[in-house]
Amino acid sequence: MFGKKKDEVAFERLEFPEVTDVSIAFGGYPRDWFDAALKKAEGIEPEWENKANELFFNGGKIDINKSLPEDYRAKGFRMLQAVLGSWEPKHEHKAAVCGLILKSICKR
Repeated sequence: MFGKKKDEVAFERLEFPEVTDVSIAFGGYPRDWFDAALKKAEGIEPEWENKANELFFNGGKIDINKSLPEDYRAKGFRMLQAVLGSWEPKHEHKAAVCGLILKSICKR
């Protein structure tokens, strides 16, 4: 624990299921995947959730970690689009999961 930042202790990147173009257009995603991600997102650092809110309300750019495999980055970005564009769930839950998605695809 010494010498590590809090967020470096036991951080596991999310695994992302395939997301279709229709899911992105209409905001669909596997509900069981979302529920599991929401549990993992408890206590996420505010910077990631704040970035998710910024993207939701204002749009913007993200700095994806280019050292991650290309297919992983693509799946994560597609999931981010699907969740941000969905009508459900509550905004607070959406922001937490999107924050965790951002952390998974952006953290170096």
